[in-house]
Amino acid sequence: MNDIKKDNQIDKIEEFFLEVIELPEYKNIEYLVFSIRIKMLQLLSMLKNRPIPYECPYYLKPLANKVSELFDYKHISCDAIWDYMCENDNMGWIIYFNSLFEMKSECSDTIAIPSDTLFNIITCYILDTFREKEIDIAKIRNGEKFIYDVKNDLTLVSNVKFENDSFIYDGKAYLYNIFTNTSKIDYFDTMPGFAKIITDEVKSGDILLRVDERLAVPKEHIISYTTLDSAKFHGPQFHFKKSDLKQHKTIIVHIDEETNDKLLMVIKQDEEKDNRKAFWHIEIETIPSITKKDKPCQTIFIHGKWYPDDNCFNHIDYEINQYPYIDYIKKYAESDSKHKIDFYATKEMHYKIWCIENGNYSLETWYKLVKVSLPSRYHKLLDEILK
Repeated sequence: MNDIKKDNQIDKIEEFFLEVIELPEYKNIEYLVFSIRIKMLQLLSMLKNRPIPYECPYYLKPLANKVSELFDYKHISCDAIWDYMCENDNMGWIIYFNSLFEMKSECSDTIAIPSDTLFNIITCYILDTFREKEIDIAKIRNGEKFIYDVKNDLTLVSNVKFENDSFIYDGKAYLYNIFTNTSKIDYFDTMPGFAKIITDEVKSGDILLRVDERLAVPKEHIISYTTLDSAKFHGPQFHFKKSDLKQHKTIIVHIDEETNDKLLMVIKQDEEKDNRKAFWHIEIETIPSITKKDKPCQTIFIHGKWYPDDNCFNHIDYEINQYPYIDYIKKYAESDSKHKIDFYATKEMHYKIWCIENGNYSLETWYKLVKVSLPSRYHKLLDEILK
């Protein structure tokens, strides 16, 4: 009987999703969401303001309200849709949100999520699941909306201001067109490379941009996700001797915005007990995104002892850490004061593979060993930290 009820709920949920994507409110923001270069669930997680609730982005509110109305009309169980999303979210963001909330609530017997937050999450899940996967110029052209004079589909923009993910024009913030290369020249630039060059070096002539109203929001609601807390990283960059570390322990985290994998670096200042010679513990740990529910999670852990006065390592070791699933999701989410991202595995699950010690190992040797020990998808994150 329970299986029949579950199947009935699944049918209702999938029917509900298909009805949502036909709503005018969905169609109105479909291209806007497509042009945001990260998943909506990730964006929502970046907008978190603990303690909850989460702030719902301006442009999502009309759709989130409709999702709430239709959800109530369909008589879908909160537990059923949460379980459905957990099982079908391949990127692990629902599991991430699951780690933020305690049991029991106004909305469910098992998940303690305020109803507004729940419907924001459901809305973002639907947008991520059904968003367009291919870039097709014909489709994009078909829906473009220009309200200003155009020349070859470009508008002469005066007093334009470039930001990380949008440009400001005529009181509105426009997301950059999906074809725009938004890469930066320098890591801490506040605008894409093309915009920085135009701003710094182009002192005459005209600037023309593709100004599509589908990508516009009031400037006070600017969509700027690369500057949000923990969007890309937190902590300083690390340059060994050039680093001025103010605290005994420094934590640096960088995240891959496509896979949601994180790379953790922890630097702890210490000294030898016998001669008080200063050294730093330097730890690198992979924090992969969560894709398998209720399975132990394994990370790669590389530890070294670096001596600033000698500018070399005398110890480098390679280990595998294994965490219980419930501990790991809290470590990954950084949502629990007892399970911070630098939370260690137990001694028994701290599995050593190799070590070199009692020698003098250069920074270059350390870097090479770290890089060949990490899966290739973490190489970019390592270089960002050390840049």
